[in-house]
Amino acid sequence: MTERLSGFINAYKYIFSLPSTKNISLRIFVLVLIWYLLYLTNVTKLSLQGITLSILIIYLTLIPAAIGERKIFIPRRLYGISVYFIIWSIMFSLISNSISLSIIPVIFTLSLSSLYMSDNKLLQGFYPLLSLCIGFLLNIFIGIFVVIYLVMLLVIYYRINKRVNEKLGIKGIEMFKAFIRYILAGEREKLENLLELLSVYKRIPVFIYKFADNEMRTIGLLIVSSIHPGLFRDLGSGSLPYKFLSYSSKRGFVGLFTKGVCDHSENLVRSSDVDNVLRCIFNEDEASEWKELSLTNISRSKVNDITCLSLVFHPNHILSIISRRNKGMEDIPLEVLTELSLKNHKVVIIDAHNSED
Repeated sequence: MTERLSGFINAYKYIFSLPSTKNISLRIFVLVLIWYLLYLTNVTKLSLQGITLSILIIYLTLIPAAIGERKIFIPRRLYGISVYFIIWSIMFSLISNSISLSIIPVIFTLSLSSLYMSDNKLLQGFYPLLSLCIGFLLNIFIGIFVVIYLVMLLVIYYRINKRVNEKLGIKGIEMFKAFIRYILAGEREKLENLLELLSVYKRIPVFIYKFADNEMRTIGLLIVSSIHPGLFRDLGSGSLPYKFLSYSSKRGFVGLFTKGVCDHSENLVRSSDVDNVLRCIFNEDEASEWKELSLTNISRSKVNDITCLSLVFHPNHILSIISRRNKGMEDIPLEVLTELSLKNHKVVIIDAHNSED
């Protein structure tokens, strides 16, 4: 695993799964201890009772989010985010003895999160209204600042929706919200419905190589799929490799899934279509369509850091495995396969992608 990829994975885990509850609790304990030491040294302007009340208010403020949007704002996730809220409260306590002022950044964050991530209209209105009330209760200037913030939030919201809608025909924030809800709550349907509006019908080849014993019973299947295994996780055709291997195992033979020439434009939109593809692959009734091949030659060629291992079969069939050593490799577009198939031989390409020869 490269250092860049390792960093991405660690950041992904922190953003979407957060540290363990034990680590979060330890960080909160350290922050509260630092806050208490600041009180003892008279650095913070809050009293000990004020510090305790600030922490209590932070967690009370999170309760509506946990109730109104349980799939997104799960308790552990809110507990992890509270670390940042405590840091903000400590910073504000250095310049002001107002508990209400220190809680405004918390409510701002929850206003932004509920607007861009939640489908609950009551929750979307609750935090902006709460921030307005607290702002004007403090003084007129803070109230005006809160109004400006909320207006900017709404302008950006509707501006993004309008721009994306003009180009793609769907609302940008709705797409973002659907993606976030899939990541955080595993809700696929809304995102797949939106992606379907952007999708097109396309004929995509899937090549199947069947290995059989003397009695023509299947002992293994190799597929070269030009259906891209994406979009992401189990969204669209992301689960195709795993399900293919699972189907093979249940039928008692070895399955090998390889990626053919394709890019993300060949992703399936709906994950439910994966089962339809697999039913076609494992349909044993179409025995008349199988063509017997015999291996006649193996060749290996190299151009710079690109390696091509080709298996030549009779009659007129070539299976080529393309890899790139030490460097990443972009997807090979499907059009390459179309051009090669116009020659004398039927050419099938396995895109080994980032693997080493």
